[in-house]
Amino acid sequence: MATCINASAQDTPTFTIVDAEGNAIENGAVITVNTWAQEADAETGELKQTDYMACPLQLRKNVENGVSMAATITIGTIDNGTLYEAVGGVAKELTEPTTYSTGYSDNYSELRDIDLRWTPAAADAYGVCEVTVKFDVYERSGFFPPFKYNKVEDGPSVTIRFVNEEPQGTFSIVDAEGNIVNGTTVTVNTWAQEVDPETGELKQADYMACPLQLRKNVENGVSMAATITLTTIDNGTLYEAISGVAKESTEPATYRTGYRDNYSELCDIDLRWSPAAADAYGACEVTVKFDVYERTGIFPPFKYNKVEDGPSVTIRFVNEDPTATAISSSELQSQPAVARYTLGGQLVTSPRRGLNIVRMADGSARKVLVK
Repeated sequence: MATCINASAQDTPTFTIVDAEGNAIENGAVITVNTWAQEADAETGELKQTDYMACPLQLRKNVENGVSMAATITIGTIDNGTLYEAVGGVAKELTEPTTYSTGYSDNYSELRDIDLRWTPAAADAYGVCEVTVKFDVYERSGFFPPFKYNKVEDGPSVTIRFVNEEPQGTFSIVDAEGNIVNGTTVTVNTWAQEVDPETGELKQADYMACPLQLRKNVENGVSMAATITLTTIDNGTLYEAISGVAKESTEPATYRTGYRDNYSELCDIDLRWSPAAADAYGACEVTVKFDVYERTGIFPPFKYNKVEDGPSVTIRFVNEDPTATAISSSELQSQPAVARYTLGGQLVTSPRRGLNIVRMADGSARKVLVK
């Protein structure tokens, strides 16, 4: 009969999950695996990339006597492909989320691989496979099979998050927390803060600033140029200095910035809108698209060849009238309005995004913010 020591009777648990260096993994930890496994080529003996990702962890036994173990496997996510599991010694292949218990494994060795592997449907089948494995300790009773197993100790657990990531381009547009926002529209409706040169205290500026940054995802130096498309500017001035050269615009326009060499790892996207006055309500909408160029030549003038389409983002600066009523376009259309005007006094036949002046059937007028 196999016996085991209850965790309450010893200083350390029966099992510990460890990494390749033998460091203990915290119970319940989430480990991300985003690299392909390597294996020896049968003909050359050289290492080559496989078509699967493998769990890099091991289960370590902390007691000298033999013990029995069983694991609970929970597949929370599997976007594509197949999960191979042989934790209990019996191989199993799964393609859908599920929860099950492995068979019992007796006389567990001192150190054993946690045999979990995810094979995506293809190299470019991007996605995630997330699986949690929990090990428990059992006492086996009986001299002949079928044996009986009694659980005597709750063991450790770990979640393996296999990730087949879509390759990133040279640049990514990120927010203050580092989240990628490529292709989105970001609304800015708060005034920037700046330091007062006399008091050193923060004070409200007279402009709104783009809160995003351009992140470089490669180590080598690259050249960049951006295309600026200013589609809306109700009033005031847009200040742009993305390439390092300042430019001010007061009307809708599209233009390309100058080239910028040796782009740093993380750089502010320098766009600011200064409304004509604090109460000059309206919007300024600008889209910026970054492209990657290769510079040739030893001495100026250099030549630049476009080598990659980069990401874009739209910044919508909004100076909202606090007295305006926020209302959807469909709701506005259902109101008994007899005329609608832009802030500039232009008569329009349908609601326009931003501030509208609406003349009602009873002769009254109101400002309406259409979102």
